[in-house]
Amino acid sequence: MGIHEGQLERTTRPLYGFTGDSVIPQGTIRLPITAGEKPRQTTTMANFVVIKGGSQYNAVIGKPTLQALKAITSIYHQKVKFPTPNGIGEIKSNQYEARVAYSDALRGYDQPGRQETRMVQQGLIEDIDPRVQEEITWSQPIEQLEEIQINESGTTKILKIGSDLTPPLKSRIEMGFKYFSRVYMILQRLN
Repeated sequence: MGIHEGQLERTTRPLYGFTGDSVIPQGTIRLPITAGEKPRQTTTMANFVVIKGGSQYNAVIGKPTLQALKAITSIYHQKVKFPTPNGIGEIKSNQYEARVAYSDALRGYDQPGRQETRMVQQGLIEDIDPRVQEEITWSQPIEQLEEIQINESGTTKILKIGSDLTPPLKSRIEMGFKYFSRVYMILQRLN
């Protein structure tokens, strides 16, 4: 890609692939990226990790650069759109070229001695290490709940209310629930 090793900043932090395999990068470099076509184009600086290895891509652009470009991506439309001083710029994908590049990469991928220099955008280690999994936190009640059972015409309905509510407020909520439950049953019979 025309980058001399002397231009690279050394790093020993491994880069992890989607399959969990790792590679020690040759170094990092900060380069300008120009996106779009004249007159609707913009330029931003991006950090890249340079590696030796086979890939169907010359460079992989990640979230930090897309955010710096203020870009909107659409996988369905295979486009990236972003604001420029002269209107909205866009990058279009060509599905045929993408398939050809992918099949070319697969054809020689397992050949011994195949080494190419590639660049991957550098982000936080959490962004590039697939082994770091985000913890999913489901929404939880902010207080303890108390169940109130209401028996109406052979069915039991349960209402959960905050256990910290005052007794008069609990009573009003329970009475209101019973009232609206009866109104609902009457409306159902009329229909």
